[in-house]
Amino acid sequence: MNKICEVAKYYDKGHYKGDVEERGSHTILRFGAVLDVLHNRYPAEGTALDVGCGSGYLITKLASGTLVEWLGLDISVESLKEARRRCRQMALCNVDLLRGDAHRLMFRDGSFDLVTCTDVIEHVESPRRLLKEVFRVLKADGTAVISVPNWQNLYGVRRFWIERILKRQWEVPIDNWQSFRSARRLFHDAGFTIEDFRGICFRPPLGSSMFLRALKRVRALNSYISLEHLLSRTLLGHFGLYIIFVLRKRPKPTILES
Repeated sequence: MNKICEVAKYYDKGHYKGDVEERGSHTILRFGAVLDVLHNRYPAEGTALDVGCGSGYLITKLASGTLVEWLGLDISVESLKEARRRCRQMALCNVDLLRGDAHRLMFRDGSFDLVTCTDVIEHVESPRRLLKEVFRVLKADGTAVISVPNWQNLYGVRRFWIERILKRQWEVPIDNWQSFRSARRLFHDAGFTIEDFRGICFRPPLGSSMFLRALKRVRALNSYISLEHLLSRTLLGHFGLYIIFVLRKRPKPTILES
C-alpha cells in the first residue's frame, strides 16, 4: 500500500468525525484565521476550489450566502460522505464535491479565482507537485490560501522528542512539517508571491484542549481567539504551530519583441 492510500485509509477510519469545536483548539483557530484572512479578499462571484476539503466544515462556511461556485476535493471517501451530509443540512446549492488526488488536479489551467488548501500540504508525498498544480489551476492574479504546520515552536520540540528520543511513530502516515523559511521557498519555487501570512497557536502543547474548554466555560474563548489573531500579525507569527499564507499567482513577464 502506498503512502497516499495509507493517508486515505487513516481518514476513512473516522479521523474527520465530530464537530470542529470538539476536535481541539487548533482546528478552531486555523479555520477562524482562514476566514479572517479571506474577509477582504473573497471574490464577489466566480469559482473556487478547496483542496483537501475533508468533512466540509471550511467549504460550507465559505460557500454559505455567496454567489461563488465551490468545488471540494478530497481523497477520503468517508470524509466526503460527511461533507455531503453537511451540505444537505445547510441546503447549499453552490458546492460540488469530488474524490481525487491533490497531486493531479483534474481541472483545466486557469479554472479558479481562489484555491484554499488547509491542513493538507503536510499529508502529501510531494508538496512541490501539489503547489505546481494549485498554481496551474488558478487564474492569472488568482489567490491561494494555504496553511502549513510549523516546526519552529514548542509543538515541534514535542514532536522531535516523541520521534527521535522516544522512538515512537507519529500518528499520521505522512506528516511533513515546514518552517517559515522552507514554506516560503516552496511557494516562491512554484511561482507564487506571498501577500500576507498569519501564525496561530502559541500555547504550550500540553493541556491546550483543557485550557480552551476552560475558556469556553467562562465565556472567554472569543476574546482569547482575538488575542491570538492579534499576535499572528507580529513577528511571533513565524513561531505559531500553523502558518497561514495568502499567495498570489504572479503573472508571467511579458517579453517584448525588438
